[in-house]
Amino acid sequence: MRLPGGGRAAVAAIVIGALAGCGIPVHVPFGGETGPSEVWVVSRAAKTARQVVTPAAPALVSRHAGSAEAPVVLDVVRSDVSVTVIGPLASVTRSTRYAAPASGADTFVAFTPPPSPAQQDFTIRAGSRTARVLVREPDEAQYAYESARREGQTATLLTADASGRVVVPLTAGAGELVVETVGIAGWHDGAYELTVPRVPEGDATLAVDLHGGGPVVVVSSPSHTIDARPIALDHLRVTLQDPSALRTDDFVLRYRVDPSESPGALLVEPDGGGTLVGLLVHPQEDNHEPVALANVSINWGAAQVSEVRPPAIGTIAPGRPLVVLARVHGGWSGPVTVTGRASGRPRTLTVGVEASPPVQGLQALPVLWARAARGEAVASR
Repeated sequence: MRLPGGGRAAVAAIVIGALAGCGIPVHVPFGGETGPSEVWVVSRAAKTARQVVTPAAPALVSRHAGSAEAPVVLDVVRSDVSVTVIGPLASVTRSTRYAAPASGADTFVAFTPPPSPAQQDFTIRAGSRTARVLVREPDEAQYAYESARREGQTATLLTADASGRVVVPLTAGAGELVVETVGIAGWHDGAYELTVPRVPEGDATLAVDLHGGGPVVVVSSPSHTIDARPIALDHLRVTLQDPSALRTDDFVLRYRVDPSESPGALLVEPDGGGTLVGLLVHPQEDNHEPVALANVSINWGAAQVSEVRPPAIGTIAPGRPLVVLARVHGGWSGPVTVTGRASGRPRTLTVGVEASPPVQGLQALPVLWARAARGEAVASR
């Protein structure tokens, strides 16, 4: 998976999916205990999206106070990128510090989302403002905006200009911009692959907290020289030998967990009076070749499951992980049993609960849950 929406451009990591909070109850959100205080709904026509040639990552821009001149990007001082991975689940936080704008200048957040996918969501923190950003086509944007307002949230409906750019005014004093995303890694030549956009200006750091959801048998980067420090068989800390190399190239990380050693990971997060469960199953293989898993069925054991997303699985294509979310009444300690047919033969996978999952990975579960819920709400319109 390319977390930033394609290409080797310096584009923020923007992930397919629906926005938590647009007509959907928000639980523990990604990126903080209190979560986004606003919803920014971006209305962008398909024609405008197709005309975007050079997407621009969210950035702080400024102009002379009260002027009508085009705002310019502030100088970047430093960017710190942290990635938390659990099996195929990846959470990315990019914190960028900027040089102070001129005294009294007006400051904004500006970004031009890439043309694809049509639906995008991410979280932005700038100064005192924290917003969940939803990019949608006009009809869907209006629906999302109205849904957020009905839920009592502070929502703003924004329209991309003719070039696809969005500019949002900020209060004075914003000097740091944080962009947070959650996504599911794809599979490439027998390994998971994800890409983190390059940092073209200022100093940069990159750290990946890699939890394989089983013993990690391969970790490599075709783009950069890395240091991979093992913490345990299923846990590595990955950094760049030369952080400045992130200025010129997107960082590509490839890692492999042998599914015969561990079928996947089960994440459990208390949620009000119940539990939110994330089932992550690695792509299936036969003699190290990816195969489909057909007739998939999930046995949740003694758990009192109230909702499952997606509600039906069917067949998992070769090279694709299985990611299923469920809400359980009360507490629960697993395991889950997944059955199906691979290469024409029955296959049974038993997935136990991760003993010490990283907090960032658990905080990603409500984002994925709300994203799936939002998709169901749209489908039922």
